[in-house]
Amino acid sequence: MSGEVYYRVPAKVILLGEHFVVHGTRAVSAAVDLFVEGKAKRINDPKIVLHYLDHVESLDYRADDPIVRYVKYIISKLDIGDYPYIEVRFGFPTSAGLGSSASLAYLLISLIDKLYGYGLDRDELFNIAEEFERMIHGNPSGVDLTTVVNKGFILYRRGIGVLDRIDRDVFDGFELILIDSKVRRSTGLIVSRVTQYLKELDEDVRNEFLRVVDKMVGDGWKSLLNSDIKNFIDVIDSNHYLLKYIGIYNQRLDEIVSIFHKLGVRGVKVTGAGGGGCVMAIVDRGVKDKIVKKFRLLGYPVYNPKIYF
Repeated sequence: MSGEVYYRVPAKVILLGEHFVVHGTRAVSAAVDLFVEGKAKRINDPKIVLHYLDHVESLDYRADDPIVRYVKYIISKLDIGDYPYIEVRFGFPTSAGLGSSASLAYLLISLIDKLYGYGLDRDELFNIAEEFERMIHGNPSGVDLTTVVNKGFILYRRGIGVLDRIDRDVFDGFELILIDSKVRRSTGLIVSRVTQYLKELDEDVRNEFLRVVDKMVGDGWKSLLNSDIKNFIDVIDSNHYLLKYIGIYNQRLDEIVSIFHKLGVRGVKVTGAGGGGCVMAIVDRGVKDKIVKKFRLLGYPVYNPKIYF
């Protein structure tokens, strides 16, 4: 047991298949080099301090808060006799489609494991972190947590986990751009709405719809394996229109997509639950600076992360 421990966990983007992955299709996601980092130690005045991008929250262990409940769950599960001081800093927006709850869940259990010297293996850490995802989202697919733990590009199916993984940069002259709409939303609520929408479809129609999505994801994965980014961009466009069909866009997201299109950029879609959060695009490196400048002039936060392996 040491006096103070440090850990960090990456964010994630879903490149293909969000929402549909909850219902059994494959999805493609990737960890990116935006991090939530934290430190923990044992002191006489334990609390949890959260540094978000725009404000700071300090929670004591009497607070009725999901983060406090999760840490208490860990303390109880590991039969620890005291509460730690934990300080967390987010390097990316929360509730924005970047997997902040999964990253935070894995960070907190990892910090407590290191502080108290338990030496849990990755599966044990993962299983405990899943509890927080269930607290927050109710019915998570598991893709967010799997991505931030495994890193790189992953092909994922619910109930199975990682089907395949790429541990090298395959974008070959293209870069990932994220535009934060600055609209925050509840992932669990939007997932529930989409689930209800799909349930109301005729069973044959729903099954065929999900089959088409799964094939699209598979085609996209093959493009990544071959570093065929132009075809991958075509697949992202197809995914965009399928997500439009299930109603997860709003006026702000449509506006961001429209700006990209006016700049001649394809391969643009929401990433994550939608209803707000971030829009992603795969852009040619030669036009990246122009795009970043345009969105910043319009007042949007812009991120240009690398895939994190």
